[in-house]
Amino acid sequence: VYKRQVHYASSSITQTVSSAYKYGILRISGGSTKELAADLTDLHGGGLPRGTVYIDEGIFDLKTFTCDRQSGGGTFIVAANAELWIGGTEDFPNNFDNVTLASTSLVWYYGNNQTVEDLDYGDLTLSGTSGAVTKTLPATTLDIYGEFTMEEGSAGSVSATAGNEINAYGNVYIGENCTFNGSSYTHNLDADFEVEGTLEGATSTIRFTGVNAQILGTGDIDFHHAVFAQSGISAEAGSILTASGNLSTTGAGTFTHGSGGSFEMSGTSRTISGSDFDFFDLELSGTISTIEHIDIFGDIIVDGSFDATAGITHIKGCLLYT
Repeated sequence: VYKRQVHYASSSITQTVSSAYKYGILRISGGSTKELAADLTDLHGGGLPRGTVYIDEGIFDLKTFTCDRQSGGGTFIVAANAELWIGGTEDFPNNFDNVTLASTSLVWYYGNNQTVEDLDYGDLTLSGTSGAVTKTLPATTLDIYGEFTMEEGSAGSVSATAGNEINAYGNVYIGENCTFNGSSYTHNLDADFEVEGTLEGATSTIRFTGVNAQILGTGDIDFHHAVFAQSGISAEAGSILTASGNLSTTGAGTFTHGSGGSFEMSGTSRTISGSDFDFFDLELSGTISTIEHIDIFGDIIVDGSFDATAGITHIKGCLLYT
């Protein structure tokens, strides 16, 4: 049966979106949760406005089912503060030529192994249902205009490896038992970065572009290259950061590590370049050199060689060679 337009609009109860019909236009609103109990019959494949999904408000939970269009065309819209939840091993609904995700919308991939669609997201959350879960990220640039969150959910672990560069304009959170691998790309982070799980830098560059952005968390933060491109960037007191590549500031960039924090840097022919580095403890292994002056408010421990002749180094604690 072809239904031209059906509007699920309750504001008080969870509604099941019937799979008995081929919808022309499917509209979700009312603020409550709307959910599937089976795969939808593919939406009508005709010209606009047929074959269109509007999530105006509330939550549309696909669970482990599909909400695809019969053929290419149509529009899929998630409005401001509305949410689309995708479970199982399903990906984003297919065959929509136009997808619009408001900057304050949320898409949540909460199933097991899933592929994240190449889209411009508002908030993007990745979590898992059971076991060791892998999310496959797009092979093209991924823009996230809200917050990017990885959390384990009810899974044992969740991991994701960058398939290309990521530009995140809101806060980034990597939760416990979650691993993000930066691969070989440059990732631009414009707000706070909190790691309770693991950042694997691989050969990537993490570039901090937000004024007064903070590096937070008690997880494993293992940079390869790290670039600080705005003023007021800081890491919280007592935190341990590592880098196997280079550290640099650029433009107005500054970096301050809170009291008791330690930055551990290793590698061959690695550099600390740019000005306005305020470290607490700095531990160096390999061959490291500075190009501008750095300030160290705790101790500096060197296991290898440290060439500071290109700049002026202020050390307020001890200089120890091991």
